[in-house]
Amino acid sequence: MDESWEGLDELSAVNGELRFLTLELMKLSYKRKKSFKEVVGEFVENADFLKKRLAEEKG
Repeated sequence: MDESWEGLDELSAVNGELRFLTLELMKLSYKRKKSFKEVVGEFVENADFLKKRLAEEKG
């Protein structure tokens, strides 16, 4: 397969994941009656925490 097509496949997959995460975070913000911005902030904090913990376990 041509490299340019492979790049498009990867980009499409990333876009799909972003759409999925966005919809899930929107649902969560609705359920919790919080703003989308608040829920995204919590998600990012949790992701950063997880990244640091995994790095600690690895290193």
